[in-house]
Amino acid sequence: MASSPKLDEVADAVAEHGLVVLGSFAGSDLAPLELDSLVLVGAAGSAIWPGFVQSAEYLDRNPDPLDRWSRRIGDQVAAGLGARSLYPFDEDPPLPFLRWAAMAGSSAQSRLGMFIHDEFGLWHAYRFALGFSESVDQAPPNPRTGLSQTCIDCETVACLDACPVDAFAPDGFGADVCRDYLRADSTCDCMEGGCLARRACPEAVAFVYQPAHARFHMEAFVGA
Repeated sequence: MASSPKLDEVADAVAEHGLVVLGSFAGSDLAPLELDSLVLVGAAGSAIWPGFVQSAEYLDRNPDPLDRWSRRIGDQVAAGLGARSLYPFDEDPPLPFLRWAAMAGSSAQSRLGMFIHDEFGLWHAYRFALGFSESVDQAPPNPRTGLSQTCIDCETVACLDACPVDAFAPDGFGADVCRDYLRADSTCDCMEGGCLARRACPEAVAFVYQPAHARFHMEAFVGA
């Protein structure tokens, strides 16, 4: 692999595709992968949506368009930066992206189970990671554990109260309960605008998904 670039070089490379750097870290956790540092890359808000809906992967109507688009972009960016591309899908066992997110120190688990990011709130998703054989500058060893401090400090539980079927139980997310509700009414608010519980979070509201983007994800979840 080539020498690792600066973190802003990675950010510039992925920004061309509407993507952002969601965190980075270096350390012994990556030794089994023979990597020294890792940069997490993903979507924030609906910045990827205009480009994605014009992509070959979206337009060919074949399964898993976003994963296929992510792999093409990830492989392309990795090749340009001398990195190794890693994905949160199509791996058995799956790569530990949420553990990596906690290691990067920019996000932690929310009351809904999904991770909440310091800047993008609940409106982000990890699309791929870039692994380097040398340390990327500014990769902070700042791991987080447990519930996000953002959620701890929140004076309400509006997110939990907003779910129409109480799918976010203390013992975990009731995916089947949620899917049954969505399948019963394909025009309900959760389908049309995205998960009501997620939308009730007061953090990072500027990054709430556009309706078409939100519906795309909800339809993918229902069809999973």
